[in-house]
Amino acid sequence: MKRGALIQSMEEQEFLGHGWREVKWLPLASAVVYDLGGPWFRPDQPTRLTVPPGVDWVQVAANIALKDPWDGHAVLRIAKNGGVFSGQPGQTIGHGIYWSRINIASAPLPVKPGDYFTVEANHNRRNLPQVLGLAHESWFSVWALP
Repeated sequence: MKRGALIQSMEEQEFLGHGWREVKWLPLASAVVYDLGGPWFRPDQPTRLTVPPGVDWVQVAANIALKDPWDGHAVLRIAKNGGVFSGQPGQTIGHGIYWSRINIASAPLPVKPGDYFTVEANHNRRNLPQVLGLAHESWFSVWALP
């Protein structure tokens, strides 16, 4: 049985100030592309994909598009249970241009039911970036591994 989820953001989000910020997958009515063998995504937790019962290994990936010219550096990572972990993906890009994209994927990861993953962004620039609200540009996925 296929198990996993793909969610997307259809609304732009600004990242105000410095520090890690979780990406929200909005609007809730159209955030879920698919959610198989879950639920992995819950509308009351619009930043998370949560591991359902019966899953013990996953891989997670995300693609974020940043809008607007900006200076400095942007960093994207996937967090597990709100923190860092072995096999954690992350990427830094510098001196962005209009429509910058960051794509990351984790290593295969051991999990237990209730573990959750979030996409987090950070920046050190004067101009505030926005996560693009285009379905094919900003998305987050998880799939169960056999």
